[in-house]
Amino acid sequence: MTENLAKPVAVDVPLGARARSILKTLAEAGAARGQAQAAAPAERVEPASARVEAAAPAPVAPEEPSRGGRGDGLGARAARRMQRAAAAAAASADQARPVEPERGLRPTTTSTVVALPRRDPPARIDPDREIAPPPPAAQIGVAAGKKNYIKISAMLAIALPTALATIYYGLIAAPQYVAEARFAVRGPDAAPSATDALSMLTGLGSTGDAGTISDSYIVSQFIESTQLVGNLQRSLDLRAVYTNDKADFIAKYRPYDFEDTIEHLTNYWNSSTWVYFEPVSSTITLTVRAFTPEEALKIARETVRESEKLVNKLSERSREDAISLAKQELSRAELRLKFAARPCRTIATAWARPIPPRRPPRAAR
Repeated sequence: MTENLAKPVAVDVPLGARARSILKTLAEAGAARGQAQAAAPAERVEPASARVEAAAPAPVAPEEPSRGGRGDGLGARAARRMQRAAAAAAASADQARPVEPERGLRPTTTSTVVALPRRDPPARIDPDREIAPPPPAAQIGVAAGKKNYIKISAMLAIALPTALATIYYGLIAAPQYVAEARFAVRGPDAAPSATDALSMLTGLGSTGDAGTISDSYIVSQFIESTQLVGNLQRSLDLRAVYTNDKADFIAKYRPYDFEDTIEHLTNYWNSSTWVYFEPVSSTITLTVRAFTPEEALKIARETVRESEKLVNKLSERSREDAISLAKQELSRAELRLKFAARPCRTIATAWARPIPPRRPPRAAR
């Protein structure tokens, strides 16, 4: 097929006038190019590492075949085939022609090796493996909604309280002062002994301190009771102390009309104070908060004074109970003595009768 294209004479196809003109034009162009190459001076030779590119002849736009007849159409197709064959032959001849370097130039023998990017072989797809279908758009939306819900929950649970606490304690909160008091309840006849020392080491109270420990628990509960708040309200005006202008609107006592009762004030008192009883040392610890140091100290002292009054009342009551118990025991003892004295008096009366004197024994004859 190549030989037929290279030898236009062997094609037994009648050529039209247009095909003959095209062939004539190609022949004239080839002759002119050969003369130009022969007359041109020797050009500078590029290095050996450079790539010699052959200049392909400019393609000639094929003309439309004439509508005169079938012979003209066959001639046009044959002309196009011959044109392509001639262009391929010229390109191969230019590439095969050796390039001679000039005398004054030295060809470059160095070359650079560039590593091509490595491509991993494509993974083999197992035909028996089942490929899971992509999740539907509804599931993707639900997952995104869950992530947003978690982020919002974290912000509400961590970031928002932290920001509010920072703003309150840094900008709004008023200074508060704490007064601490420690005292112990002791009985009038309490004396330390070896049993008390052992009880302090083991953490167990002795039998002699049972009443003292019970009194200490009573005092601890009394400090948190409504009775103490009422006594402090009468002596110190506790409402005025905790509605001070120096307090901020969150920490101060806020009475609301019908809720301004002694129970409401007691709830605020329990939130502002702290009381703890330690059984090992029988010590009561009281902590009071207020908005000025003088008021905190005054409230602590008044609370200790009220607790002391309660302890004195408890001691007096226990003393009265002990006296009444002793009187009852005395009356019981007197009654037992009375019943026990009857047989004694009977015996004494019987022994009190005169006994006749004994006669002396007669002398033997």
